Amino acid sequence: MATKISIKKGASSLVTVLVSYGVAAGATAIAGACGIEIPKDTQAQIVVGITAGLSGAITGALNWLKHRKDKPSK
Repeated sequence: MATKISIKKGASSLVTVLVSYGVAAGATAIAGACGIEIPKDTQAQIVVGITAGLSGAITGALNWLKHRKDKPSK
């Protein structure tokens, strides 16, 4: 049972990071298409920052959705 939960959580985390990375890469591509010059090292920092931020936000939102109807502990 615990292994099944771990695999599900791991897969969820992986999908969250991949979606976040895709958004970050897309933002960099849009900036390039608009003619905005961003140095390569800054692009890498932006991708890491956006990926980390969105991963945390998506994970938090999924946890909130999962537990929003839980009864508060006393």
